[in-house]
Amino acid sequence: MDKSLRRARRRDRWVSLFSPGALAAAGAAISAAYLFQRSIGVRALMFIFFLGIVWLSGKKISPLATAIISAGIVAANLLVPVGKVLAVIGPIKVTQTALMDGIGKALVLEGLVYISKATILPGLRLPGRFGALVASAFVYYERIAEFGGAIRPRH
Repeated sequence: MDKSLRRARRRDRWVSLFSPGALAAAGAAISAAYLFQRSIGVRALMFIFFLGIVWLSGKKISPLATAIISAGIVAANLLVPVGKVLAVIGPIKVTQTALMDGIGKALVLEGLVYISKATILPGLRLPGRFGALVASAFVYYERIAEFGGAIRPRH
């Protein structure tokens, strides 16, 4: 069985198991708990759990994009040296506090992205005009993300 077919089956099973509203509410609650988690170790474990949930949901996981974005966040954080100097790379001082803060911020951003991937389903209905706009944006994002490189601007 090919990889995309297995992922499609996981996605169909995921959609059939949960109602969009309940899953979105659970995602919001998990997001709040994740944001207020202080320990980077616990946050990293939660992030790995979120990756597993996204895989179970049949959504695409892009390790390269995750690594590039995370590296960018950590690198930007290292531009402001705070704390004990761990290493000096050219003009940049790698400090313990800046490095740990950067890792923490990268985990928060990427964790929230993966939570939303797993908990926002196409059938989500939000009240009001603004809710309809947000729900349709999620649907369009989902379609674009699924087709990835198959979408060309000229088409």
